[in-house]
Amino acid sequence: MKKFIFPVILFLLTGLWVAAQQFPVVSQYNWDQYLVNPAAAGSTDYAPITLMIRKMWVGIDDSPSIQTLSGNIAVADGMGAGLKLFNFSQGPLRNTGFEMTYAYHIPLSENGPHLSFGLTGSFYQYYLAKDELSMEDPTDPILLGDTKKFVPDADFGTLLYGENYFVGLTVASLFQGKINIGEEGVSEQKKVRHYYLNGGYRFDVNENISLQPAVMMKLIEAGVFQADIQMTAVFSKMIHFGLMYRTGDALGIQVGYQNDNLIFGYNYDLAVSDIRTQTSGSHEIVFIYKLPNFIMKK
Repeated sequence: MKKFIFPVILFLLTGLWVAAQQFPVVSQYNWDQYLVNPAAAGSTDYAPITLMIRKMWVGIDDSPSIQTLSGNIAVADGMGAGLKLFNFSQGPLRNTGFEMTYAYHIPLSENGPHLSFGLTGSFYQYYLAKDELSMEDPTDPILLGDTKKFVPDADFGTLLYGENYFVGLTVASLFQGKINIGEEGVSEQKKVRHYYLNGGYRFDVNENISLQPAVMMKLIEAGVFQADIQMTAVFSKMIHFGLMYRTGDALGIQVGYQNDNLIFGYNYDLAVSDIRTQTSGSHEIVFIYKLPNFIMKK
């Protein structure tokens, strides 16, 4: 039995849920834009099936763990669809659910860029495993009331993309639903709307080397801003190596392999914030299998 006191639980149910757990950090979104933008559904000439596993802050007991399984495909000319299954856990807290996406793609010119718009509907269950808690007072408000909360929500995204570049904007948590576990009013929190603006470009240095800089800016309506800056080099269209800096949070190193059928990537984040004295870092694995996309965009 893990020992918790009420202020610690209250902190987990408020600050962390609002700032981090609602939309956990993902480092390797550059290999599948659908991880962060619903407008990317159906944007590639293949149908990616993506498994992402991330373990944050190794060395800290009950640190966050994230798993997602997603896929997206072009279902008709100019239309895409996607599905994502999601699981998040931290100590006694769980967040599981699924997302369904529809995207519409508009060619701006013949053989030129596309502009797409995507809408995702999501349904999540927030769960507190009270049997993992040991409280001095069994009547503590956190142990009373509901242990589960179902929260529907929606995300919107738009994406401008061409053969070697993309610029996207995502607005997450449009409905800003309420999360309330425990006795009524004890841990009630409103989901906070998030904004993501990101872009990237591929420079082909020669036939064997390409450079892919990318940046993502994240803004939470509560007033939190963060930016990811990445540079990835791909050698012989097979091996990639990248560096990333997340402002105020971490330095990242990426390595991976890719071919015509799959992409495999590993990312290690070294914390640079105050938490660095408590953790050896965070690990993330992405595996993408490329299925044929039977509907091709014009």
